[in-house]
Amino acid sequence: MVRQFARTPLFEDKDLTMWGKGIELNIGALHSIWYELNALAQWDESKMSKHRTAIEFTRFKLQGQLIAVVKFFLFDCNEMIFLSMKHDIQIQLQKMDLQLEKGAYLLKAQKGILLQKDQLWESVFMRLIEFLDIELAHFRALKEHERVDATNELICTFLADSNSRISSGRLLGFLLTDQIDCFCADLKEFAMRVLSTHDVGGKDPEKVYHLFLVGIFSAFAHQYELSSNREVGLGRFDICLRPYILGNKGLIFEVKRANSNKEPVVKQLLQSALEQVQIKKYSYELKGGGAQEFTAIAAVFFGKELFFKYAVVPIP
Repeated sequence: MVRQFARTPLFEDKDLTMWGKGIELNIGALHSIWYELNALAQWDESKMSKHRTAIEFTRFKLQGQLIAVVKFFLFDCNEMIFLSMKHDIQIQLQKMDLQLEKGAYLLKAQKGILLQKDQLWESVFMRLIEFLDIELAHFRALKEHERVDATNELICTFLADSNSRISSGRLLGFLLTDQIDCFCADLKEFAMRVLSTHDVGGKDPEKVYHLFLVGIFSAFAHQYELSSNREVGLGRFDICLRPYILGNKGLIFEVKRANSNKEPVVKQLLQSALEQVQIKKYSYELKGGGAQEFTAIAAVFFGKELFFKYAVVPIP
């Protein structure tokens, strides 16, 4: 029955199939334990008296195995419940076109999970709530940073696309492990793939560049507090990622647009952007986070091309 259940369209995902196989193996183990216990029950009194020590040992062993198998069985079942509910939510989101419709659905799903709290294992409940919180963060970021329709469409496309989420996951991994060179290289490649000449050829390309980065970084909402265009120190920074975990490095981005992709022009703008972060004392935004330094990143756009320079700067 489990094998057939795991082959239904809902469970085509490899993880779901794996947990389905785990349940199947646990059922097999339960059957094996039952077979041994049943064999012991059929022994007559004289035989049991003769081998009492061995029988007690076997019973004790089987009791331990039974407890372990039941625990693993319940664990596997709860993993299946979590993955199937998560999968169902993702399928429903893929069917929706409007961002507001998706946001309303996620809020409704979150309310439904809260009502089912007493019916779910705590680990399943907490993971579902965390998953929905992350999904909702994508759409709340859209609302917070609404601008012109064309720019909103760019960010909506990014947040809704599964491949983009995979890319954003890689980018987040590079940030958390302080691999800034890899982060910049991936982001540069991603800009070439996602941005179009139509997006950056309008009247306000700087806004498109800025919101392109905001759209990407909003996917990091469970690790960083995202803020943009906030006045602090002696000026107004472009983008800041403040880590929720005390002691982790924060990041401040300064975005510039170049009129040429010639090396001297780009180098001058990159250096100017880095100096601006320090001169304007944007690091005050990251004070109190427990870290002694932060990463300042200058981002210079020319059309779809993206150039980076970064520096690790002490927090005064």
